[in-house]
Amino acid sequence: MDLKKKLIAIKYIKNRLPLIILTICMITCLFGIANANNSEKSLQPEQFIANVINPALFELKKNHKIDNEDKKRIVEKYILPYINFEKSTRLASGKYWENMNTNQKIELSKAFRNTLIVAYSGAISKINNHTEIKIFPNRSNNLSDVIIRTLVIQNKASTLKVGYRIEKDKNTWKIYDVNIEGIWLVESYKNQFKQILQTTNVENLINQLNKNN
Repeated sequence: MDLKKKLIAIKYIKNRLPLIILTICMITCLFGIANANNSEKSLQPEQFIANVINPALFELKKNHKIDNEDKKRIVEKYILPYINFEKSTRLASGKYWENMNTNQKIELSKAFRNTLIVAYSGAISKINNHTEIKIFPNRSNNLSDVIIRTLVIQNKASTLKVGYRIEKDKNTWKIYDVNIEGIWLVESYKNQFKQILQTTNVENLINQLNKNN
């Protein structure tokens, strides 16, 4: 993909980010409920989601009109434990990650984590009574790192293909990347990180992320 097409793709992702984050919220909520209420660690990833999709959607739709405190509570309860922020940050940082010291890696992961949390909190209100998710069967034999493909249906005229890279981490699933219509979300951040790290330093990247949080 040439630079012009890549920039167009990144712009497209940013425009659709609320719906992407909405889907992440819904799927991570499913992971949260299943992890709390089920002990079937041998379940296939899509089965793990499907077993709890109805009660999870019910809870989200029931709390459609929520205030900022409710948003924070939902994010902290359902999303944070099931996102691998360290891995997402490492992938977004690319080759520059290896040259960072331990403190820089920690601070950058925190800043990137907060960037995503702001987006997650703002997306909670996007859920409505018509939102549905179709989950497609997992085609991989690898049960520790897989891609789960879904179709987000807001209404008859609005659908979105979304894929999730999830991995087993200490017997629980965690998301570390999201694909929207063929473009990986972490890759879009990787381009932004690269532009800053090429011309300045890690501290400047951290400061810019924190400034926007």
